[in-house]
Amino acid sequence: MKNDLSELGLIDAHYALAEKSFSKENYVTSLIERIDKVEPLIGVFAHYDSAQLRQAYAKLDYQDVQTQPLWGVPVGVKDIIDTERLNTERGSAAFKGRVAKSSASVVERIQNLGGVILGKTVTTEFAWRFPGKTKNPWNNTYTPGGSSSGSAAGVAAKLMPAALGTQTLGSVIRPAAYCGVVGFKPSFGAISRTGVYPLALSLDHVGVFTRSVADAAYLASSLFHNDGLDFPHLNTKPISSSPDWRNWAKESSKLSKPLKIGFLRTSKWNLVSTEQQLLMDKVAELLNDSGAHVREVELPDPFDSIWATAELIQYAEAGQINESLAKENPSKISAVTQALVLKGLNITMVDYVKARRIQQELIAEFSIFMKGFDALLTMPATGEAPHGLNDTGNAVFCTPFTLLGSPAITLPAGWSSNGLPLGIQLVSDWGRDDELLKIAAYVETQLASIYSHRKIQLSNQVNI
Repeated sequence: MKNDLSELGLIDAHYALAEKSFSKENYVTSLIERIDKVEPLIGVFAHYDSAQLRQAYAKLDYQDVQTQPLWGVPVGVKDIIDTERLNTERGSAAFKGRVAKSSASVVERIQNLGGVILGKTVTTEFAWRFPGKTKNPWNNTYTPGGSSSGSAAGVAAKLMPAALGTQTLGSVIRPAAYCGVVGFKPSFGAISRTGVYPLALSLDHVGVFTRSVADAAYLASSLFHNDGLDFPHLNTKPISSSPDWRNWAKESSKLSKPLKIGFLRTSKWNLVSTEQQLLMDKVAELLNDSGAHVREVELPDPFDSIWATAELIQYAEAGQINESLAKENPSKISAVTQALVLKGLNITMVDYVKARRIQQELIAEFSIFMKGFDALLTMPATGEAPHGLNDTGNAVFCTPFTLLGSPAITLPAGWSSNGLPLGIQLVSDWGRDDELLKIAAYVETQLASIYSHRKIQLSNQVNI
């Protein structure tokens, strides 16, 4: 058992609490002590109340342990996701002091399964590009990425074992890669968005951040749920459960047949840093040597339109969603968001309908393409996190799989010369979440031979 209980991952924390390896009071105290040390240095939280957190743990009843798979698990929640007791200000001065009348469906599900909402994590304004206060925990002069900035940084800095984020273009996968954690964006429709402030409803996904694939699979298996409101006619296949989640990763990494993996560089390969390119080649070679069949692939020509199509849909829908807000409170909205609305409102209905048709055609074509592969290996980002705090990074390598609604996961796989994390991205076809997570568990095992975890040194006094 780790001396600092806040270092425990989701599965380890849940089972240790359930087995009374330590008390829930000791666990919450460890979390609060870590937050008190680290939060002033990187700014993870939009809202956090240690007294409320202690109260939530005090209310947990040990009689519920056997029926609540998230019992005692603290989860950070991105600040565009409504919570009944903690403010949800959506990263904007326009909603300062706002408290939702009810929690989002995904928050209610966490709590119904015994989980505890640790706090609200920083988001860019409305999950777009105007950054909040969060810094990258590996070097606070670099961005943590966005828009799920606080969730990625908080999990990396071990303030929480898991957190919720959202992705419209690249807002789970990219910050997870920049901060060196696992980020999982499930298939479109897998997790309800009821109570989540939208950016573009045709693209928005709820995703999770953890420090291992097993933890991501465990949390996702709990959150996959159709509330009948957001996606009333859409359901992905449920993630299969395991009698003992502590052995899930070990069992999942035992493949019954060699994997068929497509190494996808895309037409944007020239944007990738040399360090990231070398890492991708190294991982492809490693997987091939492990027995997987890895071959380079290209998407068919129609996919060249995927970036422009996603951008048009995103602008059009975000412009409509935020139009009245930008008109009524222009002084409280960033110039970045105002530009987003203006650009969106200038898109014609004809162009929008055409883009949505192209999206559906590409989804169908990608499904056919993926029949020949178990997963694709590609980049989660162009390289390490950008220097400075005004740019949250380029979503170019996440955008295609958001438009397609495909499950995607990023794993930490290396380090840049500046000591910042570098990751890889694995992708599959819509609805193949269970399969993708098991493949990711296998890949995570293989990466152990080339990737070593490091401790973050935030200052001379705080090592994490």
